[in-house]
Amino acid sequence: VYSLGAVLYEILAGRPPFEGRSHMETLFAVVEQPVVPPSRIRAGVPPDLEAACLKALSKTMEGRFSGADALGAEIEAWLEGTHERERRGRMAEEQVVEARREVARWRERAAEAREQAQAAREARGTMKPHAGAEAKRPVWAIEDRARGLERESLTAFTAANHALATALSNVPDHPEALRLRAGLHWTRFLDAEAAADLRGMELNLRLAERFNDGSLDAALRGDGSVEVGTRAYPCRCLVDGREVAPGELQVGGWHPWSGREVANPGEVIAPALEPAGPVRLRVHGAGCRPEPLAGASGWVWKYEEVDRVLVPVTPSDAAPGPAAPAEVLDRLFAGSPYRPRGPGIALGATPLARRTWPMGSWLLVLAAPGRAPVRVPFRVRRQEEVRLEVTLFRPEEIPAGCVQVPGGAFEWQGDGANPYSDPGEVRVGEDVFFSIHPVTCAEYAEFLDALDPAEGARRAPRESIAATAPWWPRHDGRFRIPTAEWLASVPEEVRRTASRPTYAACDWEPDWPAFAVGWEDAAACARWRSLREGRLYALPHETDWEHAARGPDARPFPWGHAVEAHVSNTNTSQAAGMRPARVGEFPLDESPYGVRGMGGNIQQWCLNEGARGGRRWTMIRGVSWPQSFAQSRASIRTAATRNYLNFTVGFRLVAPVRLG
Repeated sequence: VYSLGAVLYEILAGRPPFEGRSHMETLFAVVEQPVVPPSRIRAGVPPDLEAACLKALSKTMEGRFSGADALGAEIEAWLEGTHERERRGRMAEEQVVEARREVARWRERAAEAREQAQAAREARGTMKPHAGAEAKRPVWAIEDRARGLERESLTAFTAANHALATALSNVPDHPEALRLRAGLHWTRFLDAEAAADLRGMELNLRLAERFNDGSLDAALRGDGSVEVGTRAYPCRCLVDGREVAPGELQVGGWHPWSGREVANPGEVIAPALEPAGPVRLRVHGAGCRPEPLAGASGWVWKYEEVDRVLVPVTPSDAAPGPAAPAEVLDRLFAGSPYRPRGPGIALGATPLARRTWPMGSWLLVLAAPGRAPVRVPFRVRRQEEVRLEVTLFRPEEIPAGCVQVPGGAFEWQGDGANPYSDPGEVRVGEDVFFSIHPVTCAEYAEFLDALDPAEGARRAPRESIAATAPWWPRHDGRFRIPTAEWLASVPEEVRRTASRPTYAACDWEPDWPAFAVGWEDAAACARWRSLREGRLYALPHETDWEHAARGPDARPFPWGHAVEAHVSNTNTSQAAGMRPARVGEFPLDESPYGVRGMGGNIQQWCLNEGARGGRRWTMIRGVSWPQSFAQSRASIRTAATRNYLNFTVGFRLVAPVRLG
């Protein structure tokens, strides 16, 4: 047994177990010296064979095999195991080849399914809803192809997953099978992440982590990078104003007052709202450009969910540094429940060079001498390089009652929980000043009183477009909001001329949002205010509206990822029953930029039209007090003709920074 062990040792190690300069020296080593394991001399020695070899070379007879047959049986068992491992290895390789084929088919069919689904959406967008089956069959055919391709892709995914599971059952540490399996689930995780499918994200992330061989380490950490630059307009157009020719007057391709699409004029609903000659307005021209401005101080907080809303908080592992000045936060977050918690992470002065930054949603606050501070929410997606170029404005350049929504990239639509959402795409918004609140009844009454009586009566809120009398009475030469106090102060015959709002058993309040206002009436109010203040006002383009509501992190609601009835004013938000609320009465209904009332209280007209069901409609965003809080999703879009009048629809104004 010992001699066989010595032969096996030389086979494994390439040399005898003991060597000496003489016969006696070799015998002495056999008796006195320990055996060096073969694996220390030559790499790749099978552990089972090494164990058998060392047992055969035991110094004592009792420590060795009982006979040569026992040693032979041990080696035979190892040979059989090797053959089995080789067989399993061949099976694993065959399954990996099959998996590669199915992964390629899965990716190909999934891409084709997405293309067909997009084609179906585009075809439906140009089709009239009332069209019959004959007209719809081509669209149905495209939808059926998309569903068939989706089924094929799922079948291929299942086949690839099964093949890889079989391969790993034969060879648990097979490198390519592990890499393919991890990559399979990582792709599914990214798809779930894009669709905000939390369950799909959790399941596939755990599986990707389980099979990760190290190649996904950086992606799993997800760290990206951030750099920040600041800039400012050198000209004083927003302070001193400029002469704007009629042909220059456009915002985002639309006339800001008449709603005429510049590239596709069509019918102009309100041609009288277009000026015949130049108008002096405080707005930058299309050729004005901001220039770099260094020296702004920055602080950052991370958005975390607190009581179902996203609140900026200082990370627990933040390094100590100078805290954000209280006066800066007071100016940006006066009365806001979203005032940042803690001192923030001090970044220093701009320009800020690129630095590694963790994934997530963040809030940057910038402040510079002589400039108004600004909120800049930003998001770092997985391994994304983020470049922030923030325009700083003088305090006098920002209209009263407005907040700055900085320009930049954001995700448009792409809300998987909204069945009517368009596919997600990255859009880039311009700098714009958004009114914090929708236009109130008091503000709208001031506009009506500035008109001649006939036009004021025509533009006053009323129950329907066919109604002959406005809701608000005209008394003593002015439109009166029929509040409880005013009604108690006038004679009975005057009280009878006022009406309560539909579905609300309560009297009007001046700080309610104005509703039952048509699109042209809202646009006329924007024109009137522009000419009165010498600053350009308009209805918001819906791209800007969604940007201001959701921020750059694609949150489904202006305040975060969850919805509760108490956060915004909808049909179950008030104990007294559904009714309008004063603007600002629901402070949690605030977007990351500080715009309020985008998730409840009143729907809002937008500047632009969109193709819906084969027709062009003017877009309406937001949700109103008689509607369900489930409709508060910031991606939800509705539309109507411009002569539509409804008690659920009002408007807010924006002040564009630049024409074009």
